[in-house]
Amino acid sequence: MKLPGKRWLIVAAVVLVVVVLAAFVFNRGDSTQYFTSPVERGDVRQVVEATGTINAVTSVQVGSQVSG
Repeated sequence: MKLPGKRWLIVAAVVLVVVVLAAFVFNRGDSTQYFTSPVERGDVRQVVEATGTINAVTSVQVGSQVSG
């Protein structure tokens, strides 16, 4: 007896294998690069000047439950 879904199962498995192999081949060259430098003791020499308004992200009401 021939199962009609068996052919589609084989095709799906082959497509899955091809997709997985393609993902490995194309992602092989994308490695993360890290740049490091030795620690040096010194003064902070960077100054930031800006104008504008500072707004809080979250506002909280603080109070007591007992008055008096």
